[in-house]
Amino acid sequence: MIEYFWKIYARLIVAFTVCILASSAQAAADNEIQGAGSSLSNTLMQRLLGQYGPAHRVDITYKAVGSGEGIKSIAAATVDFALTDVPLTKYELELLGVIQFPVFLSAITPIVNIPGLPIGSVKLSGPLLAAIYLGRIQNWNDPSIAALNPDLTLPNLAILVVTRSDASGSSYVFTGYLSKESKEWANSLGIGSKLKWPTGQSVRGAEGVIKAVNQIPGAIGYVEYGDALRNKASIVQLKVGDTFANPSFDSLKQISATLRFGTSSYYPLTVEEGLPESHWPMLAVTYSLIRRVCVDDQDARDTLLFFDWILTHKNSVFQELHMITPQSGALLASIRKKFSEVVNVKGTVIQTFEPLKVAP
Repeated sequence: MIEYFWKIYARLIVAFTVCILASSAQAAADNEIQGAGSSLSNTLMQRLLGQYGPAHRVDITYKAVGSGEGIKSIAAATVDFALTDVPLTKYELELLGVIQFPVFLSAITPIVNIPGLPIGSVKLSGPLLAAIYLGRIQNWNDPSIAALNPDLTLPNLAILVVTRSDASGSSYVFTGYLSKESKEWANSLGIGSKLKWPTGQSVRGAEGVIKAVNQIPGAIGYVEYGDALRNKASIVQLKVGDTFANPSFDSLKQISATLRFGTSSYYPLTVEEGLPESHWPMLAVTYSLIRRVCVDDQDARDTLLFFDWILTHKNSVFQELHMITPQSGALLASIRKKFSEVVNVKGTVIQTFEPLKVAP
């Protein structure tokens, strides 16, 4: 009787194991695609690919190696897509054989660590920020800073400038803003994703900037807005016109709706008139790069379908992480049309999409 029982038990265990293995096989991905690039977008990308991959049976991996390394990877065709916060020119796109389109919008913000001051209370202007990063202003109680912050008791504390050592889209956006605000900066250093900074401490990655600023009293750095919030960093208010601005998700939505991309490369971009004076002045646009001629049809198809889902699928994760996709219907329709430029080695279009019917 006992032997019979154990035989029945053993058959049940085998049947259960077979069911588990079958279920795992059904859950396994049908294909794998890889991406690399922007660290600014990494938190959002990990959330999105975690949603999309299992639901569509695609195993998607993304490595936040920085915009510069992402561009190198897609140029070498070692990844299926790259993300960059440093847009490529039409000439560069043709040279590398890739297409480019905007996929995320976010804000870059200065952050500070000044003990004794309320979080988010410090106010700066563009020219002052440039002077700090040029090494012209070296102490937080400098009269020019005090003049913008009459309600604060600024400490006699040395300023430590924190910068990015790697090729960074955040640096590209940040130095673009400084170039607009300071002729000295524009004429001496200009816009770049990787600079020879005149002062301060250089660290790698956004995490490095946040860690350095949080640990060093007197430090100032720049990171993506959502990263600043998640790490409870003290965000600087910036002077815009006659008022002071703070970054916000609503401000990003307003700016996104007015963006105009003038060429087939979606660069350069312009912001239409009519925005509130207090709109945030440091907008980061993350672009996706996909090879124009792909050797693997399925990899390319899964890549295109993934980005089409990102751009057209309503998702609460964007507001949660304080980033946004392009909001103009005309722009989204243009990007979907751009996807038809991706072909295989025989010149056949990889994936066709229905025209997007969205109000402009």
